[in-house]
Amino acid sequence: MEQNFKRIFKFYLIAAFAFLIAGLVAGVFYREFSKVFDMAHVYTPLGLVHPHLLALGMGGMLLIGFMNAKLGVEGKLMKGFVITYIVGVSASFTMLLIRGISDVMNAKTPDSFILPEGMFAGISGIFHATLGVGLVGIFILWLLAFKKDKTNA
Repeated sequence: MEQNFKRIFKFYLIAAFAFLIAGLVAGVFYREFSKVFDMAHVYTPLGLVHPHLLALGMGGMLLIGFMNAKLGVEGKLMKGFVITYIVGVSASFTMLLIRGISDVMNAKTPDSFILPEGMFAGISGIFHATLGVGLVGIFILWLLAFKKDKTNA
């Protein structure tokens, strides 16, 4: 493996591993927490945390890292978009976790853990937009790298 590829990809591999660990912990937490409240086979947003962390977190980091390393895309702008993406994924999964815990607890003990519905929608929307800005920026920089490579060839 070429040295430049390894150097660029290392950060993304570490970030993907962190999301993998978080995703696996979220899966175990979902299973055990929903069992405590006798909600193991009932749909709640808590069950979505695990696959979201694995797909958007781990999978996203591996894809972004591979593409950046393969295209040689680096720099402050790319780093900013990647950090924006990571913040968007992390905050979105946190809101999903809070929403899921609230739903599981409210199913068995109504009025024990009520959080305003509008709060979830508003904050989640902001963080989904943050995630989207990061992704769009990353894709634009990839497209520019292809265009630059085409003019050099």
